[in-house]
Amino acid sequence: MYKIEKNIKPPVKKKYPFEKMEVDDSFFVPTEKDDKPRVATNVCSSSRTQKGKGKIFTTRIVEGGVRCWRIK
Repeated sequence: MYKIEKNIKPPVKKKYPFEKMEVDDSFFVPTEKDDKPRVATNVCSSSRTQKGKGKIFTTRIVEGGVRCWRIK
């Protein structure tokens, strides 16, 4: 059985700046150590919607978080 709770707001959905980025721009997402793979997958999945617009991104796990670059 699930407990019904009231007045719990959903988490804010992160909106990455893909639309505003030019080639060679990047953004950094700070993360906890254990969250890096999950965040990298999330950023990468989000960037796929831009592929049809001729934009290509790459994501790497870096110290302190995840960085995403627009490469095309």
